[in-house]
Amino acid sequence: MLLSLLKKRRSIRKFQALPVVAEKVDQLVEAMLRSPSSRGYNPWEFVVVTDPSLLKQLSKAKEHGSALLEGAPLAIAVCADPQISDVWIEDCSIAALIIHLAAESLGLGSCWVQIRERRHSKDLSSGDFVRKALALPDSCQVEAIVGIGYPAEKKPPHPRESLLYDKVYSNRYGTRWSMSDPGRRESFIEKVAFAMEDYFGSDDRRIEHAHRVAGYARELLAAIDADETLTLLAAYLHDIGIPEAERKYGSCPGHCQEQEGPPVARALLEKLGADERLIVTVCELVGCHHTPGAIDSPEFRILWDADALVNLVDVVPGKDPEQIERILEKSLVTETGYRRARKLFLS
Repeated sequence: MLLSLLKKRRSIRKFQALPVVAEKVDQLVEAMLRSPSSRGYNPWEFVVVTDPSLLKQLSKAKEHGSALLEGAPLAIAVCADPQISDVWIEDCSIAALIIHLAAESLGLGSCWVQIRERRHSKDLSSGDFVRKALALPDSCQVEAIVGIGYPAEKKPPHPRESLLYDKVYSNRYGTRWSMSDPGRRESFIEKVAFAMEDYFGSDDRRIEHAHRVAGYARELLAAIDADETLTLLAAYLHDIGIPEAERKYGSCPGHCQEQEGPPVARALLEKLGADERLIVTVCELVGCHHTPGAIDSPEFRILWDADALVNLVDVVPGKDPEQIERILEKSLVTETGYRRARKLFLS
């Protein structure tokens, strides 16, 4: 829910001449009063303004950027007593953001009007101007005013390609987080799939198996909350240790795959520029994909069931329904995987 609201959020500066119904105002108030606060001090105070004459007055709080309040049917001034908390600015900012998100969820538009450290005129600060307009006590500082109403304009969300992914780092400043861009993430998953194919070479059976496991993993991801990137990379690379196991031992039992797979997966992912956090976790999954319950994570459970769904094709032929049912109960570890298996083998 939060991600969908953030995807849509852009400041609205023009509002329809419609009052915000009391029920929605009540919901906004309830939401902002639930705002988290450092050490539970709750230094904030809120003034809900619906009086048109006051809104017009507040629209002149700054030399620039507050005029929109005159056309807003509702505004909420976010204030605090700095003596109550040394992080009152942070607490007020969080509360203001909660107001924005709550407004969006109620079908309203909103816009932040910064007041702290702004000027009404050369001789008067915006904070003092608002304090006088709203009859605030001298101890009360104003962080911002949030204008709210029904939008009179429609703004598209910030396009994905405009997001500043180059400002996201992994563990230490300067190390790019390669998975931060969804488009880049999907592209990276495809690169890993291609690298897997190159590594297996002419072994079409292993390549097809990896793609089928990844396909089932995508299905399970739609119903199970797990990290998509980790899950799909592990799905494509889970059997990557087979060629090395066959070279060293002449066969590829599960424990040999688990032993030989992680070094190969690491080399492949490092070559493609994956960050260490991602490499370590994928290698952990590759290194125990034949060991039931080795890792207690949704990514492991999805990988296990996706692999099982592919392998069961060679197990269930010739079995009667009761035998198949027992096999499925023992083979699948997620309810989603079990239902998918029943649909495949018992329908």
